[in-house]
Amino acid sequence: MHRLWNDGCWNKITLAHGCYWHKCSFCDTSLDYIKRFERAPASVLVDWIEQVIASNRTPRFSFCGRSCAAGAPQRSGQRIGKKKKRGFSWWANIRLENAFTEDLCRLLATSGCIAATGGLEAASDRLFAVNE
Repeated sequence: MHRLWNDGCWNKITLAHGCYWHKCSFCDTSLDYIKRFERAPASVLVDWIEQVIASNRTPRFSFCGRSCAAGAPQRSGQRIGKKKKRGFSWWANIRLENAFTEDLCRLLATSGCIAATGGLEAASDRLFAVNE
C-alpha cells in the first residue's frame, strides 16, 4: 500500500460523507458531518470518474471517505465494469465486515479494484458480536 500511496498520481473521489456504521467507540457520531451519511449514487460516481479521466487522462482512483461501505463499490463496480476503460484501476479503504465476500471481491477486481486497505477498531468480542 505504501507504494500505491506514493507511486504516481491517484485521483481522489469521495464515495460518501459521514459514516454508515456508527458503532466505533472512538467516533463522535453526534457530529453532523459524521452522523449524516450521504452516499453518492453509483450513476453519479461513474459520471464523475468519466469526467476526471476526460480532463486529466489518469484512470487511477482512490475512493475516499471514512470507509467504503460494502454496497458502494459493488454498485459502482457493476457500472464501472460495464463501461470499463482500458487501464482503469482503483482502491479504497474498507471496514472489514461480513459483506465483503469472495464473490464481491471478484466483482470488485473485475471492475478495476487493485487493492483495499482495511482495519478494525480492535479485535474485541464486543466488535465481533456487533459485526455479525
